[in-house]
This record gives sequence, C-alpha cells and structure tokens, in this order.
Amino acid sequence: MKKLFVFLIIFIHFSGFSQNSNVNDIDYLVNKIKTVYPGFNFKAKSNEFDKLVNEVKLSKDKDTFALLSRITTFFNDCHLSIFQVNPLKNIDLNNCKLNLIKIPSIKKPIFNNNDIQGFWFNELKTTVIYIKKVSKNKFEGYVLDSKKKFIKGACVLKLSYEAKSIIADFIDLDEGVRIFTKANFRSSKLLNLGAYSKWRKLINFDTTLIKKSIEFDYSPSLEILDSSNILFKMSDFSGNYVKLYDSLIEKNKSIISNTKNLILDIRNNVGGTTKCYKNLVSYICTNSILTSGTYKLCSADLIESARKTRDKYVKSNDSLKIITSNIYLSKLLASRDSLLYFPADTIECTLADNKIKNVAIIMNNCSRSAAELMVLNFKQSKKVKLFGEPSGGAVDYLDILNFQLPVSKYYLWIGSSKRMPTKFAPLYDEKGIEPDVRISDNELDWVDYVKKYYADK
Repeated sequence: MKKLFVFLIIFIHFSGFSQNSNVNDIDYLVNKIKTVYPGFNFKAKSNEFDKLVNEVKLSKDKDTFALLSRITTFFNDCHLSIFQVNPLKNIDLNNCKLNLIKIPSIKKPIFNNNDIQGFWFNELKTTVIYIKKVSKNKFEGYVLDSKKKFIKGACVLKLSYEAKSIIADFIDLDEGVRIFTKANFRSSKLLNLGAYSKWRKLINFDTTLIKKSIEFDYSPSLEILDSSNILFKMSDFSGNYVKLYDSLIEKNKSIISNTKNLILDIRNNVGGTTKCYKNLVSYICTNSILTSGTYKLCSADLIESARKTRDKYVKSNDSLKIITSNIYLSKLLASRDSLLYFPADTIECTLADNKIKNVAIIMNNCSRSAAELMVLNFKQSKKVKLFGEPSGGAVDYLDILNFQLPVSKYYLWIGSSKRMPTKFAPLYDEKGIEPDVRISDNELDWVDYVKKYYADK
C-alpha cells in the first residue's frame, strides 16, 4: 500500500470535519506557516500572502477545506499540505446518481482523442474515472470502478484553470484523503496530479479492466532479470522497511556484486527514512558523497518535538541517545526562532568488491523526499544514470512536523528544515530532479527500456 503519511504520528485524532469557514483554523494555519516553515520568508513575496489570507477570511465559501487549501497551495510544496481524511463519509448519493447521468454511453463515447474528456486510468492500476467538462475552465472526474472502497459516480476530481495554473481538488481513493495540488497535462493523454498521482487516458472503458489489472506493489523486492540485470524495487522508504532492505542487501550481496547492471526502481516512492538505502552506498559509490547542508527553523514546535524525542530516550534509558538529543536540543534553544545551519556531511566511499558497471535509477513524478535524497547522493557516482521523468520536487524543505487544525481537525504537515542548494544540487522545488535519460510518455515498460539502453554498452 502507498505510504502517503510516512511521518504520521499515531496519536492524531481525525473526526468532526467542519463545513463552515472558521477564522480560528485560518489563524492557526497561518501562524504555523509563518513560525514553522523555513520557506515562508523566501516564498511569500511582498504582501501577496497577507492579501490571499484576507480574501480567504472574507470568503463566503462554506467548503472549509478548499479555503484553507488556497493558503497552502500558495507555496506549491507537498511538504506544506493539509489533508481531509475520509472525505466521502458524508457524500450525497443523489449527486452520485446525477453524475452518472452526465457520463456518455461507454460503448459510444462522445469525445475525441485530443479532448481531455473521457476515461482515465491511474498508474497504480486501482481506479478508473470519467472526466467531464462542466464549464469553460472546469472539469470533474467521477469514479466508474476501483479496487478501493468507493461509491459509483462519486466526484473525486475537480480541475480548475486559474491564470496559468491548473488546480486539482483530488480525493485519493488509495489513501482515503482529499488533497489540493497543482496539476498539469503533459499531453491530452497524460495527467499529473502534482507529485501525488498520474493518470493515462483510455481509448475506451473495459468494464473488466480493474478486475484484470494487477495493482502496483510497494513492497521492496530484488529480482534477477537476466545474467546482466538485477531489478531492486525500492518504492517505499517507511521506517518499518529498514530491516527488510538491510536483509535483502545482505542476503543477495553476492548476486548484487556480480551483476553488470543494477536497476533501482524508486517510482511512486513518497519518502521516509534514508536508512533504507544506506547499506547500498558501498555498491554504488565511486568517490566520497557530499550530502546537503540544511537550515533548521528553531521554532517552538520544533523545540517541543526535540524535547519529546529526548524524553522518549530518557524513558527507555538509552544513554547515548540521551546525550546526542540533549546536544541537539541545546543548539535549537540557543537559536530559538531563527535559522540554525547544520553543515553537510561527507559519506566516505568504502567500496564493496563488485563488478557493477552501471547503476540505473528509475524515477517518476511521484518519487519524492527521501527518495530524492537518495538520487542526490547516488548521482555523484560515475556509475549512476537517472532514467524516467523529473522527480516530485519535495527535497528542498524536509523534516516534517505534524499538526491538526483545532476546529476542522484537518491534518497538516509542514517541513521544518531547508536544504542548502549547491552548484551540483540546486533548488528543485516545483521542478523536480531532471533525469539524464528522459523516457517517453508512450513507453509503458520502463524497466525493459533501461535493459535495452544498456544492452550494447
């Protein structure tokens, strides 16, 4: 299963969504952005942000989530987002029936290949929706079929063309959350919902498609493709997978060491912990690796988070971690409400004895956060080449803190650190990391593409 909430803290309680705009939630959200998010002073130019906040406060829109999302999408950073959990809980079933009436005959659809209206299938192979134009600059997407819990005809996508941008109001059935994000059509047949999801247009809708399709599997795995190629699927860097990654690497160290081409597939990896890939470094590196320096905004919330972590170590009587966490906490306290710089580290290259000639990293628009950190580290090796499309662009602001809005109870996360850009790793916010070899949108088997690329090399 996809791990959107990699940093979810289990004590957060979700319930009682308010359907009315509430200034307390707005003030709370704005205060957290201004005090916790180190990108605020870099991105909130002149009085644009304050003007937007005033517009939201004066709005008579009863959709609280949409209003609050206008504030977070201003920064175009998926590490500064709010989420509505279980958004279909109070859905109007009559509206769902009316939505189905809007859908043309499945056997005789009334759209053409250059129109975004039509049937769309997500790349996780879990859901088919029908996108319908409802006004000049607005489109809606209704569920036709899904492997996930859903209501037929439910509107799960609203696209609005605003100035030069497309804003998506999206209900992710895989995660059970509602999200606002900027979207784009790379063509009339490919839709990216920010760094969250990708959809391909279908020529027609086969009612057996979902049943026949195999859902994307996030579980880490290592597969021998042939005598020259090994595929290491690394689609989830959640902390609970660290031991599994370590075990896979240790168990297959001979196989890994003797392959010619090591293919690391990080598509749809939304991040987690860098510990998941640390034991691969010795197989990948050709020289020492320089990590990025970071600035931490020493807010009261970051200090409180550090204090709770220290107290946890005190409870478990972990003396070494108590010492290191106390040092960290004292640094934060000394720089309260200001940016504190943590210099870059150097990972020395202790080269494992191996015959690996090429390391291919396959990434897509949903590869982000810790997955992008792996890319920045590994691409410093002469063996590594990046394939696919630009990554999700969620590597400039990291170390998420979690909150819950006081009235609506929407879930909020905010990155608390700012990565220091360098000549070799500039800012990737909104753009993502560019691949060395771009794979065409028409190419469906990216692993096979990489194999063919290296076949004569």
